Amino acid sequence: MANSWEITYPIIAASASTLALALVDTAVLGRYSTEALATVGLARPTYVFASALMIPSGTAVQILVAR
Repeated sequence: MANSWEITYPIIAASASTLALALVDTAVLGRYSTEALATVGLARPTYVFASALMIPSGTAVQILVAR
């Protein structure tokens, strides 16, 4: 039987990688211009909203397939 760490570390790693991607995006685009940074700042909530809609569906499908 798996302990909780074995189950949760991939979720933690995925969340950390998403945060790292946002940090790198901000650092890189901040060097280009404030307009580029503002564009990503406006688009990110749309991405997060779309992810919030799609990820639970993907998780449900993974559970059903694993059965």
